[in-house]
Amino acid sequence: MNDIGATPGSQSGLANGEMGSTQAAADAGISSREAASSTWTSPLALRRATLSPVEMAALRLALPADTLPRLPAVPVRRWAVQVVGGPAYTYRHLSQSNDLAYNAPSSPTPNTIRSFDTAGSVREQQEQAGTGLALALQVRRVLSGRWSLSAGLGYQEYALQRTYDEVKAITSSIPPVVVSNPRPPVTTYVFTQSTYRDTYRFLTVPVRLSYVLGATKKLSYAFSGGADAAFYLGGNSAGSDAARHAWGPGADGPNRALNLSLSGGLDVRYRVAPRLELLAQPSATYFLNSLAKPVSGLTPRHLLGAGVLLGVSYDWR
Repeated sequence: MNDIGATPGSQSGLANGEMGSTQAAADAGISSREAASSTWTSPLALRRATLSPVEMAALRLALPADTLPRLPAVPVRRWAVQVVGGPAYTYRHLSQSNDLAYNAPSSPTPNTIRSFDTAGSVREQQEQAGTGLALALQVRRVLSGRWSLSAGLGYQEYALQRTYDEVKAITSSIPPVVVSNPRPPVTTYVFTQSTYRDTYRFLTVPVRLSYVLGATKKLSYAFSGGADAAFYLGGNSAGSDAARHAWGPGADGPNRALNLSLSGGLDVRYRVAPRLELLAQPSATYFLNSLAKPVSGLTPRHLLGAGVLLGVSYDWR
């Protein structure tokens, strides 16, 4: 007995039709599933087919476009510890200058530098850039595929070369020709050139935020910027006289104990092992505040430096 009133002839015809379509699909070299899916169209394609050219252009503008190259698919470890260090070219920027023409004395001052005022303006003009040092131990955290944040402890030494003429007074007496008519002593000023290396040492807390600009499986380069809290540890420099003093961070020194600086540069990394990277970080630093205290009488000065830090980074988690 046949279901739904189908006759044996109609069932055999339906079976023959199905077998014929299956045979045709087999002759074409595709499976019956592929033949059924080839006639299916996605809703997204149907939606795009119904959009006008103006609507398609608006849709393309609305989609986000990342112009930077895609990052390679490599295993990401979020935490790393890194050590960097290297020399730096250091100098200072004077935020104001004294007018030397109105302070010129009539004669040189003995046993001091050849200056036109008591604040050491000529000494400051004779300062030249020197070679400093920077070291840092940092912990780095990868925030996303391109952003990372690092912080730690560091040591910085800024140096300046100071060369000036030192005035020394030599007084000599001339024997009188007549005992009753003594001659006055003669004072001779002798100018000698002296060269010193002034140093300023800091304990720093560097904080850096980096953004990856491009990367391959081994090499990556990023822009890095941030700020440093710099605690003055001491140093050797001159005050308003020619003498070289060993200053400390105490209240009696001419320099501030706490300072703030900005830093910016590049962070270049080359992976030599699954967890180990070599680092090269060219950067520049500028002190936002004057190192000299206002009560010191010295011209306000902002330290600055530029250099390349080299080091290693180890991914530990």
